[in-house]
Amino acid sequence: MDPLVPLPAATDFAPPTLSWPHAALTTAVGRRVDDLVGRLVAAPERVGTTHALVVVQHGCLVLQRYGAGIDADSTLHSWSMAKSILHAAAGIAGVDPADRIGLPDLSHAPTATWDHLLRMTSGLAWNETYPDGEDDTAEDSDVVRMLFGDGANDVAAYAAARPAASPPGEVFLYSSGTTNLVSRGLSRDLARDGRNVDEFLRTELFEPIGMTTATPKFDARGTWKASSYCFATALDFARFGLLYLRDGLWGDRRVLPAGWVDHARTLTPESEGVENHAYGAHWWLGDDSHGTFFASGYEGQYLAVCPAADAVVVRLGRSDEQQRDNCWHDITELLDLLV
Repeated sequence: MDPLVPLPAATDFAPPTLSWPHAALTTAVGRRVDDLVGRLVAAPERVGTTHALVVVQHGCLVLQRYGAGIDADSTLHSWSMAKSILHAAAGIAGVDPADRIGLPDLSHAPTATWDHLLRMTSGLAWNETYPDGEDDTAEDSDVVRMLFGDGANDVAAYAAARPAASPPGEVFLYSSGTTNLVSRGLSRDLARDGRNVDEFLRTELFEPIGMTTATPKFDARGTWKASSYCFATALDFARFGLLYLRDGLWGDRRVLPAGWVDHARTLTPESEGVENHAYGAHWWLGDDSHGTFFASGYEGQYLAVCPAADAVVVRLGRSDEQQRDNCWHDITELLDLLV
C-alpha cells in the first residue's frame, strides 16, 4: 500500500470567517483554468447542468461560478456527499473503528465493526441501482426502496433487514443502507448522553467551521438519512473539504480527532477493481499522484480534496452517467493545473 501524500501544514492557517479571503490564480494558470471552467459550466451536452463550481486554494477562494437561477446563497443537494459528512460526525463522537457496532437489528452480522461499515464491507446484501431513464425500473433497487418506498420511514431498519451475504470485512459492496446503519449507531450512542444528531452536528461540526446553511434530513424515526441528505451551499461544502485538507483543524481548534482524516483516505483493499475508483472510509480515493480523495454524489456532485495542490474543488449539478465521468475527468485536469 502506497504511503499517503502529506496534507498541507495547518500552521499559520487562518480559516475563513463568514466571508472567504479571495486570491487570484497566476495569469498562465488562470487562462488554462478558464478553459476548463468553460467546459464544466457551459457545455451541457458534455457535462450536464452545472449548478455551482467552487475552487479553493491555499485557504482562499480563487474561483466560483453558478448556473442559471443559482448563486452563492443557494442551498443544493449533497446526495451521497453526505456519507463523508457522516464520517466526520463519527470521528467527533469518538467512534473506535475496531469496536463492534452492536446494533440489535444486526444479529445476523454480530461481528460487524464500525470500520467494516465505514469501509462498505459489512457483508450485508444490497442493490445500489439508480434507475436512469424512462425504461429503467426501481423495483429491485434497495436504495430507491429505502429512500422512497417501503423503507422510507425507517431507513436503518430497511438496511438491517438485508440478509448476510458474506462475513464482514471480506467483500466491498457500496451501500447507502450501510451508511444509514452507521447513522443509526451514531444516534444510539449520542442518545446515551442525552443528545440528538441534529444538535450534535450543529454544535460540534457545522458551527465550528461556519457551515451555516448545512441542513441534514431525517426519517420518521429520527435517523439522519446520511446516505443522501445534507443540503448546503457550494461554499459551505468547500468549508467541509477544507476541514479535511487541514487534517481536521480549524484555526486553533481541533474539530476532527488526530488521524481521522488519514482514516478516511486510507485504502480499503477489498474495493480495488470493484468500482471506478478505490474506496477509503466513506470517502472515495482518486487515482492520481496528488493524494486526491473525494466525496461523490448521484448526478455529479463532487467535493475533491487535493493535498498536493492544497486545493478543494466543489462541483454540484445534474448529469447522467457519461456526463459525470466527463465532469470528473475535467476536475482531475483542473487539479493537475493547480498542482
